[in-house]
Amino acid sequence: MLLSKIYSVTLRAVGLVARFGLVAYLAKVLTLEEFGYFGILVAAIYMAPSVFGLGLHYRTNRDFVLADVKDIANTILTKAAVVAMMLPLLVIVASGLSYFFRHDHWLHGWFGRLEWLIVTLALLEVVLNDVHLALLSKAMLTHANTLSFIRTTAWIPPMVACFQSGVSLPRLEPVLGFWLGGQLFALFLFLVLSRSWGWGKNIVFRQRLRGLFDEFRSVSLPVYFSDLASVGASYGDRFLVAGIIDVRAAGVYTFFWSIANGISQLLNVGLVQPALSVFVKTHADQGRIGLDKKLQRSMLSAGGILLAVAPFGYFGGVVLTDFMKKVEFRNDAFILAILIAGAAVKVLADLSGYALYAARDDRRLFFANMLGFLFSIIACYFLASSFGLYGVASAYLVGSLAIFGMKYYIFKSGNRLLN
Repeated sequence: MLLSKIYSVTLRAVGLVARFGLVAYLAKVLTLEEFGYFGILVAAIYMAPSVFGLGLHYRTNRDFVLADVKDIANTILTKAAVVAMMLPLLVIVASGLSYFFRHDHWLHGWFGRLEWLIVTLALLEVVLNDVHLALLSKAMLTHANTLSFIRTTAWIPPMVACFQSGVSLPRLEPVLGFWLGGQLFALFLFLVLSRSWGWGKNIVFRQRLRGLFDEFRSVSLPVYFSDLASVGASYGDRFLVAGIIDVRAAGVYTFFWSIANGISQLLNVGLVQPALSVFVKTHADQGRIGLDKKLQRSMLSAGGILLAVAPFGYFGGVVLTDFMKKVEFRNDAFILAILIAGAAVKVLADLSGYALYAARDDRRLFFANMLGFLFSIIACYFLASSFGLYGVASAYLVGSLAIFGMKYYIFKSGNRLLN
C-alpha cells in the first residue's frame, strides 16, 4: 500500500511537471489570445464529466466501493452508451457556436476545423472519468494513476517533438490530436486490464438506461446541479475573465492558475482521491463519528504538506515567469501567490465534500456547492470589473474559503445532531 502511494504520487508529480511544461511551452509559442482560447477549451473539456455525467459519477463511485466488478462494468458501459447518444447533439451545438462566432475570424476557423475533435475529447473525458473513479473505488490506485498518466501526460513529449520537428502544422491540431491519442490508448489498456469484469454480460441496455434516467430524475438531480456548481466554481472564472476583461487576460490567468492547480493536484492524487473510498468504508464501519476523526487526520496531513510545498510552487513560478518572453506574466506574478492560497483551501474543501458524500448527505452538499458557486461567480464578476486580474484571483481565494467553511460547518453540524 505504501509503495503504491509512493508510485502514484511520483507519477502524478512527473505528470504535473510535464503538463505544466506543456502549459509553459504553449504560453511561449502561442500568442496570448490563442493561449487564452486554449485555456477556455481545456476548461470546457474538464467540465464535461460534470455536465454530461447526469449527477451519477460520484454516486456510482460511492456505490462502487462495495459493488461487484461485473456490475461496475455494466454501469460504465451503459453510461458510455448515453455519452455516445449525446455525440451528434454536441456536434450540432459546436456547429452553432461556430456560426455564432463567424465574425471572429480566428475563433470561427478554429471551431469549423476542430468541432468533431473537441466534442470527442470532451465525451471521452466523461467515460475515462468514470473509469478512473471505478478503479479508485476498488483501491486500484496503481492502475488508476497509470492510466491517468497515459491519457493526460504520456502524449506530451511526442507532441512537443512534432512541434519542434519543423513540419508546418496549424498550432492547435497537434495538441488536440495527441491528447485524443492518449485518451484512446488509456481506454484500450483499461479494457485489456479489466477483461475479466464481464463486459456486456447479462446486461439489458433498455432496462439499464431506464434505470439510469429514473435515478437521475428521482435522486441524482440535486447531485447533478451540485456537480455543475462545483465545477463552475473551479473553471467558470476564466470564462468571466475573457468576457469582462479580454481573452489575453484569460491567457495570463490560465498560466498562473495552472501552477496553483498543480500544487492542489499533487495533494489530490496522494491524499484526496484515495480518501473517498476510505471515508465510505469508515462511515459504513464506524459511523459519522469515526468519519469525523478520519477527516480531521486527513486535513492535518494535507495542511502540513501544503505548508511545505506552497512556497516552492510560488518561487518556482516566479523564476519561470522571468524566462517567459511575455511581459504580462512578469508584471502580474503576485497573482500566483493569491491563487496558490486559494488552491490550498480548495484541497480542504474537497476533503470536507468527500466526507459529506461518504455520509450520504447529498442534499446539504448540494446546498453548499450551489451557494459557493453563486458566491464565487458574483465575487469574480464584481472584483474583476473593479480590480482586473487581481480581483479575479482574490475572488478565487475568497470563494474557496466560503466553500470550505460551508462544507466543514455542515459536516460538523451533522455530527452534533447525532450527539
